Parts: sequence; C-alpha cells; structure tokens
Amino acid sequence: MHKVTMMKIDIQATSYWTVFLCLWVRVHSTFSPVLAKNLLDELYNDNYSSLVRPSTTVQVNTSLTVYTINSLNIIEQTFSVSGMLSLTWTDPRLAWSSLSDYSAIKFLFNTEENTWVPPIFVQNSVEDMEVISDENWTMRINPDGTVAWNPADVYKVSCECDIKYYPFDKQLCNILFTTAGYSYQDIQFNEDSNAVDVSNYVENGEWIIVSVGAKTSGSASSVSGGDATYSKIEFSFVLKRRHVFHIINTVFPVIVMVFLIPLVFKLDLGSGDKTGYALTVLLSYSVYLTMIAEHIPSTSVSVCYVSLYLAIMLAVSTISVPFGILVVHLYNKEMMNQCLRASSPSLENF
Repeated sequence: MHKVTMMKIDIQATSYWTVFLCLWVRVHSTFSPVLAKNLLDELYNDNYSSLVRPSTTVQVNTSLTVYTINSLNIIEQTFSVSGMLSLTWTDPRLAWSSLSDYSAIKFLFNTEENTWVPPIFVQNSVEDMEVISDENWTMRINPDGTVAWNPADVYKVSCECDIKYYPFDKQLCNILFTTAGYSYQDIQFNEDSNAVDVSNYVENGEWIIVSVGAKTSGSASSVSGGDATYSKIEFSFVLKRRHVFHIINTVFPVIVMVFLIPLVFKLDLGSGDKTGYALTVLLSYSVYLTMIAEHIPSTSVSVCYVSLYLAIMLAVSTISVPFGILVVHLYNKEMMNQCLRASSPSLENF
C-alpha cells in the first residue's frame, strides 16, 4: 500500500514538472525559421486574399523620406526627387498577438504578392502613371496586424515655376499621391506627425529646401457609373535658388554694361570707333538676353524681370547706335565744310 501511494506521488510530481516545463518553454520560446513558417501558413490561410481590403475603410498613415533633390528644371517645369514612401495600415487578419504559441515572433516579412497593399500612383507624374509596385520590396508585419511598407523610387513630377524673380526666385513643387480604384470611403490617407523627413537629405548644389509639408484631401473625379471621391496626399516643397553663381555670371555683368551705353557719346569723334563701340554694346546685350532666354521656360504666364530689363537696355542700346551715327555724320559734315571754307580763298586766287 505504501509503495502504491509513493508511485502515485511520483506520477503527480512528474505531471507537474511536465506542465511546468511546457509553460516555461511556451513563455521563453525563441524565434526559429520553422516557427515563423508555421505562423505564415496559419495567417495566410485559404480565408486570406490579397485582393480584399482588411476593413471597410482602411486608414493609411503616410510619410515621405527625402534623400536627394535630383533636379528642378524650370525650362521643362519638372521636379525630380529620390525618396522613400512609407505606408502603414492595420490588417486584423494578420494579427497574432493573441496566439501565445507564437509569442517569440516579434515581426514577420512578406511581399505584396501575398499581402493586400493600397494601390496608389503619382497623379502629377511626367514619366508614367503606373501603380507603385515592387514585388521584391518586403513589408514588415507586427503582432498587432500593423503592416509597414516602404517602397523607394525616383519621383519626377510636373512643377509650375514662377520665373518672375529669376535668379532670386523661390519655387513651390508638389508630389501628389492618390488611390487607384478605391474611393475615399475605402481608403483614406493620413499624414504622419513627421510627414516629410529630411534628416537623411543630401544638399543640392543649386536649390535650398526652405520648407516642407503635407496635406490630405478627397477630390471628386468622374468615373463610369457616376462620380467618385478619391483620397489624396500632397507633399509640398518650397525651394530657394542658390544665387551666388548667377550673381557672378549674370547679374554683375549686366549691371556693369549699363555704364557702357553713356560712354558712346563720350568717345572722341576723331577716333572713328564710336559706331563700332555702340554696336559692340548692342551685341553684348543681345548675347546676354539670349543666355537668359535659354534658362527660362517659354511661357507668358509670368515674365522674368531680368529679361525685361535686358530687353529695355537692348532698346536703349539700339537707339544709341543711330544717334551715334548721326553725331558722327554731323561732325564729318562740319569738318568737310570747314575744309571747303579754308580752301575757298586759295581757289579764288588760283
């Protein structure tokens, strides 16, 4: 009887230890590829479809990390930026925080081939209007079902430039993202607190970033079957031109040439260079006006003050040429009359 009792006690103790070890392993389990694979299989089951959005209205937090400003071409009126677009949304179907068997897995990775992603495109792009997509760019999935996707690309968009104060101009350029297919009731953009991140920005040699910002909106667009409203997010950049180069190579020579026009009338009439000098100044203004025209767009929406100034100076220089010729003509005529008067007595004596 005593032996039977001892055996029961040993069996109970063994059971307790087994339960304790199972609980300890479950709590202190570590990550393993097999465990992650099992979790992926459980989350991406037959009930999951990458074509079905996770909720009635998906809230997508959006931000843009700017790496470089490649160019702002005011002639073509295009703006090019290299950056990373960060999108974050919640997919309850991919949450595993309530599954204690997988507590050791802090996050998973997958691609858009298997996971639902919001289809978006750059509305003011000048190269293509394709939906942003990259099957090789992985997304990070957290235990609460939060999905973070950060595709990077070069965004080249149209930018209406104001050349009125060139080369001391500031330009406002926007990158506009909008949803494709899904309406405002399906997907809504929200800007993050740090919507435009420039902490990793590499300075551009021609432009300085004055300010950045982001705003969301929903705009109605006509589609087949009626009007639909699409969610949009607009990242704005205010850029200021670095003008030292233009001061040295454009503004300073133009200012110096102003003082050359009056000197036409200070030249000695006997030197014979007055007309040639006036034509040289005229050609100089023509060359600079052509140079300025090559660096500004062919638009009549706004007129560049430097071009207007050069055009006025060109007109003044043009007027100085016939006046210089007239002065030379009058001088030569007077000199001829004096020569004739001086030679008249000798002709009479002859």
